[in-house]
Amino acid sequence: MLASPVHKFVFLMNPKTGTTSFNKTLAQHAHVKVGGNSSLKHLTYAQYRDMFGDYFDRIGAEVFITVRRPLDVLESWYRFRSDSTRYAHREKKDLTSTADMTFPEFITAWGEPKPIRPARVTSGIDFCLTAEGTLPPEVSFYRYEDINRLATHLSEKIGAEITLPRLNVSANVASDSYDLGGMALPEKLLAAQDIYDRIPFR
Repeated sequence: MLASPVHKFVFLMNPKTGTTSFNKTLAQHAHVKVGGNSSLKHLTYAQYRDMFGDYFDRIGAEVFITVRRPLDVLESWYRFRSDSTRYAHREKKDLTSTADMTFPEFITAWGEPKPIRPARVTSGIDFCLTAEGTLPPEVSFYRYEDINRLATHLSEKIGAEITLPRLNVSANVASDSYDLGGMALPEKLLAAQDIYDRIPFR
């Protein structure tokens, strides 16, 4: 999480939605930085509320979250975890690797009530919700495809140009690996897509 009481913004870093690039350039303009490990860096909206309450509301700060289509997020996780070069320095096989799974197998595993370790990832939708499971109306949501427009808005807000380098790119996998072959998508994924379709994007 990056925030600034001076520039009046809060940026919550939803994984797999271009936030690594924002973190690289926006951090120098932030006066509040929560990070150090993945769970703190990627504070969900509900966790942010638990930690800061209404402080940023009272000073008129705008909260930003980028969101991506759930199936695209899962595809990105699958690609990221299939990249064996990321774990080449480790002596033991990485237990989160998807290298031995097809994408349909990964999606099926993710949809289980208790996913196996490689499929324990977020679709990015729960990240956005309140503790009650609703969409917070005060958040400025931007689609992953519109992150350059968000960068322009933040640049105007801060008074300095925000540029987005391309970082944390996942490995290329043969396109036929993603063929779902008409499989029935898990209910959990359909529910996530339904929420995505109801997000009031800017």
